[in-house]
Amino acid sequence: MATPGPAAEVESVKAAISKYFPVYDVRVSYDSLTFFITPEQSSLQGKFDQLRNEFKERMLVPVLRYHGGEYTINVVRRPELRTRGLWLNSILLIVTLITTIIAGAVLWASYGGNNDLSRPENYLWGALFFAVPLMTILGTHELSHYLAAKKCGVAASL
Repeated sequence: MATPGPAAEVESVKAAISKYFPVYDVRVSYDSLTFFITPEQSSLQGKFDQLRNEFKERMLVPVLRYHGGEYTINVVRRPELRTRGLWLNSILLIVTLITTIIAGAVLWASYGGNNDLSRPENYLWGALFFAVPLMTILGTHELSHYLAAKKCGVAASL
């Protein structure tokens, strides 16, 4: 099956936007399409969310803007997402844990008046009173970002 030409694609996108908003002008540039619309203020956000969800399946991203008294919707192609393997996140987590435990050991050793970092108890107490609380706070914070992204339908990884 042949892919549609540029003019057919512009008309297809215009038809999709016209289901939600009256379009009075279209501008085509190299990497985006700009549609000038006259939206109804009371339903603007809801209709735009519906349009965004429809375009998600077509690998398109609409961007609503208000500038100079005019509303525009710029439509761009969503770039191909490269996913990195889980191994990179795992390595970064391990390095973060190690460096946080070392920082905790240094702080604990200076607090106790014993600057000897070869003593295992400095690492134990540094991990217990510094690394674990700090990593719990950071982990909760990052997990909240992840859950909020999933709730809003945004692609996210841990």
